[in-house]
Amino acid sequence: MRNILVDIGNTSIGVYCLNNKGLPFSFKCFDSKDLDTCFKALFGDLGGEEGLIYISSVNSEKTKLVKNLIAYKDNLSIRVLHNDEMAEKVKELGYTIPNLHILGSDLLYDILGLEPSTLLADYGTASKILALDKDKVFLGGMIGPGLNIINRSLFKSTELLGDYIVEMPPDYLSYDTKDAINASTVFGEGMKLVEAYQKCKADLKDENLKLVVTGGDGKILAKALKKLSFEDFILDEMVIYKGMAKALDLKDELFKKTEEGN
Repeated sequence: MRNILVDIGNTSIGVYCLNNKGLPFSFKCFDSKDLDTCFKALFGDLGGEEGLIYISSVNSEKTKLVKNLIAYKDNLSIRVLHNDEMAEKVKELGYTIPNLHILGSDLLYDILGLEPSTLLADYGTASKILALDKDKVFLGGMIGPGLNIINRSLFKSTELLGDYIVEMPPDYLSYDTKDAINASTVFGEGMKLVEAYQKCKADLKDENLKLVVTGGDGKILAKALKKLSFEDFILDEMVIYKGMAKALDLKDELFKKTEEGN
């Protein structure tokens, strides 16, 4: 039985194969063609090894897309994860999440993927900054537009500014319009994150507070932090998969290696 974790966001669908035994272990899919390629790589066109697909989703249309794509495959079955069924597991794992009943599933598994004393910055379609104290109590967070939405909203609200794809600018100041917009987006978010981390660390009086960066735009944000001479953070693209696996009592060797590396 092959266990597959699927993280369905508003922009992309992440697929992770636990204990992949030499197969490609992760995929990022943007459409049905990508998904078809992904599942063929994991299971072959027809038949093959059985698979149980666990889904965390914040987008109902993309969930339907995944379900429709594999509906004809007898060897695959799906379980969509809902927060209400996780209340006892959250308690068993020692986490306290006061707003579990209204929390998005992506945020739930982000939290469960964290160790105590962590501030998480998850940059995808939306930006999420989540705080977990030393006793595994979720303290809340901040939610805002992701990097691409920041750029796109500026384009839609002005006459002379272009629709620039987010990319790493040379520096945080620029004479070039495109670079200046990306500098505000990328370095501006980086500066905000550093300030949030330092304030949270001071307010909690926790010198051991870790900053973890994740999400689809996590890498570009990590580059910005380093350009700002701030390196007191961990880039971990597996946080949500670690949280899903923990909630489902599934183990994976890669998770162990990444945790040891941190």
